[in-house]
Amino acid sequence: MTIKKVTALIVTYNRADMLEKTINLIANQDIKVNNLIIIDNNSADLTEKTVNRIKTETSMEFPRIAYTKLSENVGGAGGFNLGFKIFQEQFDDDYLWVMDDDAFPEKDALSSLVDASKTVPDASFFASSVVSQDGLPMNVSVVDLKPTANGYSDWYMLAAEKLIKIQTATFVSLLIPRESIEKAGYPIGQYFIWGDDTEYTQRLTTLVGPAYLVADSKVVHMRSNPRALDIMSETNPDRISMYRYFYRNTLLNTAKFGSKLSLLRKILKFESESFVALFKGGKTSWYSFRVIQTGIIMFFAYRKRKVPWTK
Repeated sequence: MTIKKVTALIVTYNRADMLEKTINLIANQDIKVNNLIIIDNNSADLTEKTVNRIKTETSMEFPRIAYTKLSENVGGAGGFNLGFKIFQEQFDDDYLWVMDDDAFPEKDALSSLVDASKTVPDASFFASSVVSQDGLPMNVSVVDLKPTANGYSDWYMLAAEKLIKIQTATFVSLLIPRESIEKAGYPIGQYFIWGDDTEYTQRLTTLVGPAYLVADSKVVHMRSNPRALDIMSETNPDRISMYRYFYRNTLLNTAKFGSKLSLLRKILKFESESFVALFKGGKTSWYSFRVIQTGIIMFFAYRKRKVPWTK
């Protein structure tokens, strides 16, 4: 049997210590990772020096580490867009293993994903089970509950193999076959942050085929806040500012994959949230209101310009 080869892709920004840990965990998987792509969003810390040092260490047995330091921060979405292109154009491996720089895979995380690909060889992608540092669920994939021909959903049909059929997932740890990328294209770089992985994985399950959560493939996401995204609980103004992308991209995804009614409901929901944020009180209430409204306006602006949100 031909051994399938895997290239790993990490997008990083100002987290040299975490990046080094992630690279070490990738290098020490119980099956070999063939190549490594690192996209650096113009980090101002020791990321470049760290990668250059790792390249010279004999313990890092990658045939090639392709490191790209960008001249500006294009966000996670822009970084993944470029990383996918580099994989398709410069490497010939069978799978791309995608993750953030703060994703710490267990030693058998990759082998569990690869084993799942043998069970369901026509799947569009496979996702790891993600938990926080405290073991709490994080980045939970959306289970595919669409009915089959007889009217029932079939998400549990491979439960004995510890596989659950899903609709979308995040880029914390995904194994994507080269053929899926060839059919679906690349993540949308213009999303900048949040929602790009949801759009891309739904594009894969829509255009290519079913996808599966692999229960035995486990990854710890080292994000300091394990809670789901919620502007109401954010207190950092810089992070609150980024939510404009969350609201814009969520609406773009709803417009792309949902009905007109679902889009209208989502817009009304976000409008309501903006006023809840305004009247909740506190130092960030007015700012949160403006950020949500900005995200909604950005959605309509991009829709009007008819930006090609395809690749």
